[in-house]
Amino acid sequence: PGLALRGPDGSMERAVEGLALEYRFIFVIFFIGLMFFYISACLYCVIVLNWLLSTLLTVMLFIFVRYTFRACKRIYKKFRLPSQLAVAGSFNADGTVGASLAP
Repeated sequence: PGLALRGPDGSMERAVEGLALEYRFIFVIFFIGLMFFYISACLYCVIVLNWLLSTLLTVMLFIFVRYTFRACKRIYKKFRLPSQLAVAGSFNADGTVGASLAP
């Protein structure tokens, strides 16, 4: 927020673009972390438990993975901003505000 509020001219646009890039990166890293958690839980079940419990819990974990994937996909689509709808936050010399970033 410091760059956007107290930075030089053009700082708001630069801050918003940086946040958009970080949002995508953080979302992917979070999803990868969740998948590794599920993989480690499945491996723990297979190594420590007997075959019946191991099979049951592994099936349940795969169901949870499916629901997690669907939820992440839904959230990503909900907050995605298509490039043709992206608008710059800059004020232009000719009086126009927020020219389109799309070519």
